Amino acid sequence: MLFLASVLGSALLTLGLIIYFREHLRKQIGWYLLALCAIGTWAGWQSDGWIMLLMMPVVLWKTPPFSKEEKLFAWAAGKDPLGIKATTAKFLQNKAWYWWVGYFVLTCVIASILISLITGEQTLVIIG
Repeated sequence: MLFLASVLGSALLTLGLIIYFREHLRKQIGWYLLALCAIGTWAGWQSDGWIMLLMMPVVLWKTPPFSKEEKLFAWAAGKDPLGIKATTAKFLQNKAWYWWVGYFVLTCVIASILISLITGEQTLVIIG
């Protein structure tokens, strides 16, 4: 009976700590992710640890407490300097499903050609 009481007490204590720290983590998760990225960079520097350095700007942009009301990605996504989003929306309005599939395939082919030209591959790179 004493064992059951201790297990139940331990479970309740753990549950209470999880509930308490959930709010803390929700507001401060960015600091912990930056620390994990720094440790991963240091620990794996001889092999591929430097890749963790590429994650640090994403953590700074997208996680609390670093993210602000107007995030960089949301701001950039809202811009349409060439008018491509508006033109595409007007073109695909009230079209059948096969127009959407065709537009997707055409977009993938164009992206594949661009990537093939940039990388110098002789064959097309499949995207999608």
